[in-house]
Amino acid sequence: MFSSLSGYHALPSYLNVMNNLILRSKISDPKTAEKFGISTYSHPFTLNSDLLSQQSLEQRISDFGIAITVLCAYAFVPAAVILYLVREYITQEKRLIFICGVKPLGKKFFFAKN
Repeated sequence: MFSSLSGYHALPSYLNVMNNLILRSKISDPKTAEKFGISTYSHPFTLNSDLLSQQSLEQRISDFGIAITVLCAYAFVPAAVILYLVREYITQEKRLIFICGVKPLGKKFFFAKN
């Protein structure tokens, strides 16, 4: 295996060696294990000062803002739903409505309204 062990190539080279070790350990015959292997071609993208312009920096900041917004949406929307379900479980609101005689169709409209 020929490899440049600089920072850009170290991780893919290490993963390739580990995956080859796992692959060859699963083969029962040690003579045929040498025939099998995984090849990795690493062509990293290095940034220099020309590629990291003001527009690129603004794009990265914008992408980060969008990612944070999506992360908040995935965090707070399920939390709000769980909060409603826990409150309903504690107060037993649905059971109280059923005991008071509200019909099932009316119950669906009541919960859809809330």
